[in-house]
Amino acid sequence: MKKAPTSATKEGAGEAKEQATLVVDGSVDEGGGQVVRAAVALAAVAGKSVAVKRIRAKRKPPGLRPQHILGVRLVASVTNASLEGDEKNSERVELVDPKSIQGGEHQCHAETPASCTLLAQCAIPPLLFGQCASQVQMTGGTDVPMAPSIDYLTHVFAPNFNKCLQSSGAQLQVECKKRGFIESGGGSVALHITPIVGNTLHPFECVSFGQLHGVQLVSFGAAEASKVAANAAMQCIKERLQLEACCTTDSNYQQGKHGGLLVAAISEDGWVLGASVPLVDTMKVEEASQAGTTTALDVLSLLKREGCADGHMQDQLLVFMAMAEGISRLGSCCAPTPHALAVMRVAEQVVGARFSTIVPHTTTEPWIITCQGAGLKRL
Repeated sequence: MKKAPTSATKEGAGEAKEQATLVVDGSVDEGGGQVVRAAVALAAVAGKSVAVKRIRAKRKPPGLRPQHILGVRLVASVTNASLEGDEKNSERVELVDPKSIQGGEHQCHAETPASCTLLAQCAIPPLLFGQCASQVQMTGGTDVPMAPSIDYLTHVFAPNFNKCLQSSGAQLQVECKKRGFIESGGGSVALHITPIVGNTLHPFECVSFGQLHGVQLVSFGAAEASKVAANAAMQCIKERLQLEACCTTDSNYQQGKHGGLLVAAISEDGWVLGASVPLVDTMKVEEASQAGTTTALDVLSLLKREGCADGHMQDQLLVFMAMAEGISRLGSCCAPTPHALAVMRVAEQVVGARFSTIVPHTTTEPWIITCQGAGLKRL
């Protein structure tokens, strides 16, 4: 007859599981959802079980929100892993035993305005190591607070990502079918991901922006406010750069209450620096004009340094630097952000990548972030 396990035996088993599972403290650094996204995505590619504890401990309320739950469930689905603690307000979530990464069709549908651009940060890293091309169909918010806009993902992140990973054969295409906003979500986005060729991700250099080729504006919705903001941004660019900016309008969303403006500077080499601002149709003319001018000035300030990455781009590209085999370098127009510092810490703990930062000595030099990547391999 088998003896029932004693409390000491149970405690020993629990300790053994804890030792076998990487445990990441989600309250350190920026203490937000970026820690969860980076830890789960990197562990999935490495084939490691990982637990994130004290999730969003400094936020009110703490714990997982619907957006984070969707993200970890998407990663678990892609890697045939199991999950523990994937519940609303849970302060600990665990990805258990991720296996080979499945390409093909994946679905991620939110009943809330969960940010599609943040969900993309969960999906893209593992699907780069899939056995075949992938399509991720997502519903949720495309233009919501506290997240990059869908236009930033499409016109800034994707071109930089494709340029960095072109030697590895990877490619990302973003398709926004319908916009979704904070009140109810309902947006629809498709990600088309071509995986790497071979078993490892090549290191890359994203350091110097080079010569400016042009400035592109993308606007949508918000009736008159969108037009006023775009005109103000173009005027600002013309006065300071003696350059005519090109402006395109989203013809699928012209008359809605919500709107937005993206300003993107494109280099001769194809690097993109960008900034965006949300707009609403109740804005006064002065407010909309100021929003457009400020967004243009934000991009122009980035051009004062020689870097290729703005503040939003840093943490997103650092994940791929951590996964690559060899040394990658990133030139940033600003100091490492709290999100970037969080990704560095998580990547060092989860996959053993090593980061260092060189602080610029002049007002034109970029911050140089160097990474000795972990050289993760396709499972």
